Amino acid sequence: MNADVTELETIERLKCRIAELELQAVHAAEVEDALRQSQERYELAMRGPNEGLWDWDPNTKELYLSARLLSILGQAEQTIRTTSFEWLKRVHPDDIAVYEAEVTAHLKGRSDHFQCEYRVRDQQGGWRWVLARGLALRDGEGRATRMVGSIGDITDLKRREESLRDAHDALRRAHGELELRVAERTAELVAAKEQAEIANRAKSDFLANMSHELRTPLNAIIGFSDLMLSEAFGPLGSPRYRDYLGDIATSGGHLLAVINDILDLAKVEAGQFELRVQPVDVADTIAAVVRLQAGRAEEAAVTITTDVATAMPRLLADPVRLKQMLLNLISNALKFTPAGGQVTVGLDLCQGSEFLRLTVADTGIGMDAEGLTKAMQPFGQIDTSLTRRHGGTGLGLPLTKSFVELHGGCMQMDSTPGEGTVVTLRFPKRCLVP
Repeated sequence: MNADVTELETIERLKCRIAELELQAVHAAEVEDALRQSQERYELAMRGPNEGLWDWDPNTKELYLSARLLSILGQAEQTIRTTSFEWLKRVHPDDIAVYEAEVTAHLKGRSDHFQCEYRVRDQQGGWRWVLARGLALRDGEGRATRMVGSIGDITDLKRREESLRDAHDALRRAHGELELRVAERTAELVAAKEQAEIANRAKSDFLANMSHELRTPLNAIIGFSDLMLSEAFGPLGSPRYRDYLGDIATSGGHLLAVINDILDLAKVEAGQFELRVQPVDVADTIAAVVRLQAGRAEEAAVTITTDVATAMPRLLADPVRLKQMLLNLISNALKFTPAGGQVTVGLDLCQGSEFLRLTVADTGIGMDAEGLTKAMQPFGQIDTSLTRRHGGTGLGLPLTKSFVELHGGCMQMDSTPGEGTVVTLRFPKRCLVP
């Protein structure tokens, strides 16, 4: 009887245990299903921002990398356990210092969380930019015992940032080039405006000078002609009319000289002036021009002297233009040298006989830098008032400069106010004839 009771109790206990196990099995299945769903949610959540998980033990240096993280690097493994030393080998050499500094700062509690952008090598050997974030778990004494975080692939973002920087740099360069072009164009317009103003002033000076240079001889011609036509001093046979005819001839010659100078300058500027060169004895030309100017020098009480070196070679030049250059220079020197002054005409070889040097020096009023610049401009006058003391069209020096340059030479002017002026013409060796 007791044996039967004991067997029944055992059977009941087994039934209860089986029921408990069945309940536990149902609960375990529910828990497993919940875990599976949680894992799926986690994987979906991590896949969205393209991030993977990592888990690191700062003491053992053991590092766990999730499957998602490995897929970012092009690896097919589900998970992998490695070490932080091995991971460091993947980090770009230029980024190691920054990466280690950020990790150390968080481990030592100097930052609330770990965050760092750096490059790692993927399975194909290329470099991918990643954003690593993490948080350290600490013991009671504040020491980090574990560090968990995520790594996201930001390579595309970096490429877009680089493209944006390139576009910004290109825009900045284009802006700089545009500003440069605007500045250059502005400078060109300013220069053009200044040239137009200079041309306008030159035109005004020309008109002012020409009104004087042309009216004066024309008035003389017309006035003396009227006197002769009206026979104011009796029949045309009167000796006084001969003087008037001389004045008319002088005025006409002056007008012709002015017009010739204007035409010569126009031809030179148009590139249509032709020289007729031949061997010329420069010393003879100097002597001839000095003789022509002797009367003017005597009237002005100015002494003309020459300083010509011996055995000078002949110059291959246009004799008419050479004489015109000397006449212009000596005439100017006499014009601006007060009574008692001196004009010296010199001729020699310089710079090892590489150049023939022709100089006209005076002890006249001289010019400052502004005056020199103006004197070299066509129709330029140091004194431009209609009542100026010294006549002339202002074409002599520009024409002389143009003529000497047509011969392959150059002209130089040195002047000091109150002391005088020296004009030097240099002709190259190729123009010399033994």
